[in-house]
Amino acid sequence: MDYQEYLNTKHWQRVRKRALKRAGNHCQVCGRSDNLNVHHNNYDRVSKERKADVVVLCRACHRLYHGIMPKGNFRTPPIGDLKNLKYYLRV
Repeated sequence: MDYQEYLNTKHWQRVRKRALKRAGNHCQVCGRSDNLNVHHNNYDRVSKERKADVVVLCRACHRLYHGIMPKGNFRTPPIGDLKNLKYYLRV
């Protein structure tokens, strides 16, 4: 099964729902509550994710994280480094 197929599984939907609940249905970087994505910090335990393996990001923060919409002197911090991601995103 490829990754896109995995994202359609019941298992991933449960992981996603739990992550959203833990984050209070808000982006864990900027606090927005719309256009939320659940992002894998790593792919080491796909299908066996731990809480720390996923993070909730709004679409804008998720895109910035992946460098799709760089802002100024934007550098991507190490995956999962939310404290520094907030700094880099200037939120």
